[in-house]
Amino acid sequence: MTTNITDTSELQALAARHGLQIRGPLTLNEVGLDYRVAIATAEDGVRWVLRVPRRAEVSAKVEKEAQVLAMLRAHLPFNVPNWRVATPELVTYPMLEDSTAIIVHPNAAPEWIIAQDSEAFVKSLAVAIAALHAVPIASAEAAGMIVRTPEQARQKVADDIDRVRRELAVNEGRLLRWQRWLDDDSSWPDFCVVVHGDLYVGHVLVDHTEHVTGMIDWSEARVDDASIDMISHLMAFGEAGLSKLIHEYEAAGGRVWPRMAHHITERLATSPVTYALFGLESGDAEHLATAKAQLAAEE
Repeated sequence: MTTNITDTSELQALAARHGLQIRGPLTLNEVGLDYRVAIATAEDGVRWVLRVPRRAEVSAKVEKEAQVLAMLRAHLPFNVPNWRVATPELVTYPMLEDSTAIIVHPNAAPEWIIAQDSEAFVKSLAVAIAALHAVPIASAEAAGMIVRTPEQARQKVADDIDRVRRELAVNEGRLLRWQRWLDDDSSWPDFCVVVHGDLYVGHVLVDHTEHVTGMIDWSEARVDDASIDMISHLMAFGEAGLSKLIHEYEAAGGRVWPRMAHHITERLATSPVTYALFGLESGDAEHLATAKAQLAAEE
């Protein structure tokens, strides 16, 4: 079930049906692929986040994600959203106090809240990721998370590539690179961990000292390959930034392996596959067209 919200008055009415009385205007954010998001102030002055699923498959995941968040709040030393309403048509939670490390504006350049060479950010992010990756897999399984073994994690990548290759035109050089990576036993870890699944600076909260205080948007959380939570850091901060993160992650107790940096680089190279799958599954013509262009281009 999805709700076709076309203006803020409808969103206010939807919130009211779920017991949340909005005072004053709402601020809409249309950037997210899975949810329309609004920030609103309730009658008691508390600021709330309202999330409206864009598609039926997103609505179907709401109840399970609420269970996952409850489990994560019990294990993690940083802030995680506390969903108060979790229905197929609306999710609400009190807004967490701190800002994301980057703010994405529609049709405008992103606004960095942190310095891009911030030592405080990378150290505290490494500590946060290490804590996340230390969440017991038994707890994740009990909360209903997808749980993959190392073999299943590797096979999932192969299956995704195969589907995209069958349904869309892919540059031959990309296919060869992806296959070399899949075949390279030395690249792949022999363990899996609890991952955020969509971890980038826009989903990481920071305080005024640039220390990480929380993470949001956990729709892709699962037990999978640890490298998944570091590919966006490589994209944003480059090889030197990734090297710093891995060093601090290991110092914080994170489990590493010899070719971890290489593995993260190769996983990032498959990002057009993930985007193409979103385009295929959502039926969004614009995103699918962009994904096709990425897949056909030479690296």
